[in-house]
Amino acid sequence: MTLSSWANSRLVMRHGSRRILLLALLAFTLASAVHLAAAYSVGETIWSFVILQAATMACFGLIGANAGALAMEPLGHIAGTASSLQGLITTVGGALIGLAIGQLFDGTTLPFLAGFTLCGAAALTVAHWANSRPFADTRDQAEVEVQETASRPA
Repeated sequence: MTLSSWANSRLVMRHGSRRILLLALLAFTLASAVHLAAAYSVGETIWSFVILQAATMACFGLIGANAGALAMEPLGHIAGTASSLQGLITTVGGALIGLAIGQLFDGTTLPFLAGFTLCGAAALTVAHWANSRPFADTRDQAEVEVQETASRPA
């Protein structure tokens, strides 16, 4: 997640938060689905779990920063309040979803992996719907301004 967060800081300037978010959510959902299918069909070892979970969490490192930034984008005038509310919603929502998935524990990783896959698919659906409105540019205006300022001669 650290490496993907660092990579995100470089990629977001070229491709924009929206595009990275949608691609990262797609990759997260696919990686989770592959992990679930592998665990269900052939079982898993500690090494298959570590490798497939690392791929999933690398995608998660791209999702968190971009989703948070895009959610806050139109709320600059009340940024502190919006940030607090965003933290509350993600914490309580994550705890409730975790509680529901935890109740399905059967001694395997299958409920955990199914939860990742379903939550990824739901998040991808919501993000695709939220970004289906036409935008003038796929990059955030603030990102465009930073990039233009950085490229100007001193």
